[in-house]
Amino acid sequence: MNPESQNNTHILVVEDDPSIVQLLTMTLTNLENWIISSVDCGAKGVFAWSNGDFDVIIMDIGLPGMDGITATKKIRTMEAAGNRKKTPIIALTAQSDSIHECLEAGMDEFLSKPFSTRTLIETIKRYL
Repeated sequence: MNPESQNNTHILVVEDDPSIVQLLTMTLTNLENWIISSVDCGAKGVFAWSNGDFDVIIMDIGLPGMDGITATKKIRTMEAAGNRKKTPIIALTAQSDSIHECLEAGMDEFLSKPFSTRTLIETIKRYL
């Protein structure tokens, strides 16, 4: 565990694959001592963000119901309307051809599945 990371960093994972959620939760909790909350669809992600205080959001693109692109656009619209600080959103997806669409929607970074733990942690730390 990294002692520098014992700082109540709270990450929202919006991902519908339980194995990826479990991997992210175990990895980020064990290695960095970050607090992880997760939901399995875009609409729940928007709701969780609107009722919480997250340092970073990890957003899948291919979600049931409201996809990650739409959820990101809603969060960005709500941030602007409510004069809230911008929450960094990291796209995490197997759809590598979606980079432009993700960035255009307001996501800050794009990581392709499969991803390395080191790359994920370094990417998150850039926004903390």
